[in-house]
Amino acid sequence: MRENLNNRKIVLPGWKLLVEEVSNNVYEITLTDDANRKAGTTDSDLEAGIRKCAEYAFEIEKQIRKKWNKFLFEAALIELTKEDILESNYDDDTFGSWFIEFQKERIIRDGKENILIKQLKTTTGWEDEVNFNLRELSYDDFLSAVSQKK
Repeated sequence: MRENLNNRKIVLPGWKLLVEEVSNNVYEITLTDDANRKAGTTDSDLEAGIRKCAEYAFEIEKQIRKKWNKFLFEAALIELTKEDILESNYDDDTFGSWFIEFQKERIIRDGKENILIKQLKTTTGWEDEVNFNLRELSYDDFLSAVSQKK
């Protein structure tokens, strides 16, 4: 099961989380990257506020596209820290393609086609469950792609 965002030290790669309770159960939440870009909100629901900031930071990364492929790979590994990863690999030489494989599922970032693929293992091999165009990828799509079925 996915860990609550407010219990994590890292929400997204390269982004630091700062939470300040500015009033009784009202939180000012800010994610800041190394270039001092900020994604922030104020919310009475800490978990929802951190998720909203993560969505903002994800969109900032997508627009900038600075090492976007590596960012997605590292973000997937953060989301899957407690999962049983059998194998994972990032390859800058193949357009930033990468994969993370589990017993019955795998996530593939096809750098040439610019898509993110979630596949399920069947008796006949691997079959695509869902494909996401990376230009249109939202934070929710990303979380859907990296979440495992149990």
